[in-house]
Amino acid sequence: MTQLNDEPMDPQVWHSEHDPGTDAQPTELKRTLKNRHTSMIALGGVIGAGLFIGSGNLIVSTGPIVIFSFLLAGLLAALVLRMLAEMAINKPITGSFYEYARVVLGDRAGFITGWTYWYFWVVVIAFEVSASTALLKGMIPGVPSWIIGLAILIALTVTNLFSTKSFAEFEYWFAMIKVVAITAFILVAVIYISGLINGADGRPFADGLANWMAGADGEHGGGWAGFAPLGIIGMLIAVVPATGFFSGAEIATMAAAEAEDPENSVRKSTRSVIYRVLLFYVGSMLVILTITPWSKKTEIAGNVVGWLSADAHGPYAGTLITMGITWAGIAINILAIVAVLSSINSALYVTGRTMFALTRQGHAPKALTTLSKTGVPRRAVLLATVLGYLAVLIDHLVGGGVVLDILLHSYGALALVVYAFIAASQIRMRRRMEKKGEVIKMKMWLFPYASYFALFAMIAVILAMAILPSTRLDFTYSMGSLAVIAIAYEFNKRYRKKHGVREHQVDI
Repeated sequence: MTQLNDEPMDPQVWHSEHDPGTDAQPTELKRTLKNRHTSMIALGGVIGAGLFIGSGNLIVSTGPIVIFSFLLAGLLAALVLRMLAEMAINKPITGSFYEYARVVLGDRAGFITGWTYWYFWVVVIAFEVSASTALLKGMIPGVPSWIIGLAILIALTVTNLFSTKSFAEFEYWFAMIKVVAITAFILVAVIYISGLINGADGRPFADGLANWMAGADGEHGGGWAGFAPLGIIGMLIAVVPATGFFSGAEIATMAAAEAEDPENSVRKSTRSVIYRVLLFYVGSMLVILTITPWSKKTEIAGNVVGWLSADAHGPYAGTLITMGITWAGIAINILAIVAVLSSINSALYVTGRTMFALTRQGHAPKALTTLSKTGVPRRAVLLATVLGYLAVLIDHLVGGGVVLDILLHSYGALALVVYAFIAASQIRMRRRMEKKGEVIKMKMWLFPYASYFALFAMIAVILAMAILPSTRLDFTYSMGSLAVIAIAYEFNKRYRKKHGVREHQVDI
């Protein structure tokens, strides 16, 4: 019987249901991904261009204490990943957290979670395509931006349309390049800090931890005011944008639905992502803040080092230049291009799979459900491609970056909203499993305390966005996006009821 109300589904109807007469066309995603794919897919989603270039803004606004902001944001990401891992291993299904929210929190919660997550990644596609054209424009002058963006999207869309494995291979190597680059950066920086090599000034590093206490003028001796110019409040404020750096880690559990060994895949990928991401983010910030005075703008070999002006290199390039690697600006620019391409690749994958899950429940047009013979939801992938490129094209025609600015503001808090739904789903599902006496293969740490902490912390960060002047617009526009999705659910509910649309029941 069709269930279209907003109440959680009765566990008794959690069973598989297949329509007859569909043997000629695949109706389920194919399991072709290996463990190495899922681990790198998650890492690729987290390590974006923002880490290499945009993280300097957080350093400038917060000071060296920003390291604790990244630690707190990383802790929240780790908790979300662990909650997802518990659900994915004990109840593996296509649709991941969208289906979990729908089944245990209700139809409305599932609809909002799925469409919010889908919209978030469509905006990512538009923004990253715009960023990639800006990065490549200097390398291929004379080629219009819209052609560069179109070429990038077509190339990455083709890899996604061909097969899941082709997407995974591209993403594996994209992510591998980023992982090797960050690892090499940290190793070279540690060698420099140890005094084993000379810097750009021809001398070994001898500042110790003095740069951590640099005052507003960049000179040593700033003390606590140099380390934390805005105090503890500044650190907490920086957690809000820092959480955005970790979005994408959850892709590992979504990819598990297409893994050859889902349980093993989730265990390994979530564990490796948690440790590696914290190492890459926190480790690189540690060496960056040690080597270069965070508040000082200097010029080395014609390169501006520091983060107080638009002409300055980002923190990674600036640190490498300080160590005497004068071509660092070009290297980081290339790395940023790789990071952007990786983000677009992941976004196309995520939007396609999320839309596929939505269509199975009547939450999206049935025409997008069709899978290719290789098990790829091609129409769903193409929809995201077209919408992402249209956003970039319209922004180009309107000029001034107005369209992209609106889109960026409209998705600022959406990842946190999805994570809050994930936490609520895990708490509810865990209670049900315990009540039924099921064997729980993998457990959330310190349940229920850690789960509730994660849920309330994310709600607190969202509320903080409403209070802080720098994020208030993001909060307002994001709530507007959620309101539109919530209203759309009411229309969708009426349509399904009127036309007798049946849900695809799942076994969890």
